Amino acid sequence: MPQPLSRVFLDAKITVTPSALTRFPELAALVMHVISIWSHIEGDLAGVLSVMLKTDIRTGTGMYVALDGRRQRATTLEAAAKAALNDDEYNLVKRVMKAISSSVRQRDQFAHQVWAFSEDLKEDALLLLQPKLITEINVGVRQAIVDGMKQLDTGDGSVRYVIPYIPMPKIDNNQVMVYRKVDLQREVRRANKSETMVRLLWGTLGHWLHGGDSRSELENLLG
Repeated sequence: MPQPLSRVFLDAKITVTPSALTRFPELAALVMHVISIWSHIEGDLAGVLSVMLKTDIRTGTGMYVALDGRRQRATTLEAAAKAALNDDEYNLVKRVMKAISSSVRQRDQFAHQVWAFSEDLKEDALLLLQPKLITEINVGVRQAIVDGMKQLDTGDGSVRYVIPYIPMPKIDNNQVMVYRKVDLQREVRRANKSETMVRLLWGTLGHWLHGGDSRSELENLLG
């Protein structure tokens, strides 16, 4: 499980840079693998919606991708399931959506939060920060630069500005999560399991995947 940086190295110095992922290519590949798997899962969820609406894949997918955001898509899927399916199938959809929810939350964090690293850590690891932490720091630093900027007369009619040095404020390490290789491999496995469950759900509702076997296989995964 990923841990807060404060538990791994209390006073670790953090480097926040757009190229953080390139520092550890093997770890970056695992991050992108999770995101890639979820791109395929989204397509399968569009297939599930198509089955429930009794429409073709093109129409169902067009409707699904037009929905704005994760919450709206989940709400629409549940509403369609409630309207179109019997109670048993509806409850199955709800169970699957609940089972995959933690994986999709992790996918969204990987895609939308800020990556960093620390040279203080003894093993390869990526750090993940909430964007608001960086936004607050950037606002403070940039405003301090603007406020402290001085204009110098060069004597030749041109103007130069001296930009002050502003030290980077310390980031609260309690709010920084450490992802090692084993943590990212775990997330890949969870994403793969989510993909299998959604595909089996699609097959179960559409009656095109192994007949009744898809339901029993799905039940085994749901536990």
